[in-house]
Amino acid sequence: MKGINWILPSLEEVPTKCTCKFRYRQKDNDVSLHFIDETTLYVTFKKPIKAVTPGQAAVFYDGDVCLGGGTIDKVYKDGKEIDYL
Repeated sequence: MKGINWILPSLEEVPTKCTCKFRYRQKDNDVSLHFIDETTLYVTFKKPIKAVTPGQAAVFYDGDVCLGGGTIDKVYKDGKEIDYL
């Protein structure tokens, strides 16, 4: 993910484990965040998520608190880049 906008005042406040939504009204999905730089992340899922696609928005939450979000630029499965998941 690139171009992430954080709502929190500093990156030190962003947890490495949180939840994420890719579609409106979707259930929260457990994810781990791996920072590449301040606005780029590698996100891993606790369990597979259907229909995650480049160009989609991803929004991160800590409970009911919105942490920020950005646009998915690449999707990987089993270490290979794919068009959708």
